[in-house]
Amino acid sequence: NTEDNIKFIDAGISQSPVWANYQIINNAKKANAELDSDNRYYIDTILEGLTYDLEPTGNPDLCHYDSASMIKLGRLFAQTLIEGAIIEQA
Repeated sequence: NTEDNIKFIDAGISQSPVWANYQIINNAKKANAELDSDNRYYIDTILEGLTYDLEPTGNPDLCHYDSASMIKLGRLFAQTLIEGAIIEQA
């Protein structure tokens, strides 16, 4: 079955005031990952401390994570890939 070989990684959205229902959305993402923990993964960005309101100074983009948080998120995706054995380690 091809579906058994497809892996999904999803990350939470921030608690920015722009996203009024972020908790509902993140809970749904987490619940989806828990349906099939061998093939679905969820990164809890709030628990990981990702920020959205620090830059640019004076006029932050509240819809996206800050650049340092985006780098951390990339590392979290890579860590999930390696720890979830989604990719083979060299």
